[in-house]
Amino acid sequence: MPPKKTREITVAELHADLQPIEVVAVRTSLGQSSIYRRMKEGTFPHSYKIEARAVWLREDIDRFIAEVTNPQNVGENMGRAA
Repeated sequence: MPPKKTREITVAELHADLQPIEVVAVRTSLGQSSIYRRMKEGTFPHSYKIEARAVWLREDIDRFIAEVTNPQNVGENMGRAA
């Protein structure tokens, strides 16, 4: 089996207003399939389509990260409904 393809994420990508799945996965420490599953469940910000690519607003991901790292939300499965 060939090695899994990965790519470097640049600082500019981390601070861009529109972020592709690769950047969102790095920022949230979630796999791509987990992100899409959580979107279906309604526990992750929705994406926007730009041509063939899905992108997320940086502010939506910032908010998600803030919510799941809030000490009051610890134990709530990273934003998942119980």
